[in-house]
Amino acid sequence: MPETLGNTHRSFSLQRRGAFLFYGIILAIIGFSDLPAVDPGNLSLRDHLFAGNESLVPDPGSEFSVFKPHLPVGGAVSFLMDIPYFPYAPAAEQLYTAQSYLVPLVINIAPTEQKALVYCSNDPLAAGWMQKTGYRPVLKLADGKGIAEKR
Repeated sequence: MPETLGNTHRSFSLQRRGAFLFYGIILAIIGFSDLPAVDPGNLSLRDHLFAGNESLVPDPGSEFSVFKPHLPVGGAVSFLMDIPYFPYAPAAEQLYTAQSYLVPLVINIAPTEQKALVYCSNDPLAAGWMQKTGYRPVLKLADGKGIAEKR
């Protein structure tokens, strides 16, 4: 029994020495490696943020600020985008961003609400989706973007 304990202690000691050696080599590589100098221009954003100047970084969803004055404060609106809603599609992020920016307004993915927020890539796509879902344009805010109402 004592021999087994001795072997365990010896193997633990070897493991410990191996770990110290491994991490020591890694630290030496990091310490003695020549890293390229960081361009001061890359740090300007960090400096502005630390100084409290947030004007360089737009709020997430600020592209939906043009819609806010034309939408009801509460209630719900439909959301028309280039492709039908699919939760794992990259375009679904637009819907999530709009919802978080326009709170307390609820955005419905189904085209059932009286008003709709149209957020498409261009006017022909927007016109096609409005026609297909029974909306008519009320206010054009940009190419493919605007407010629509049910016919």
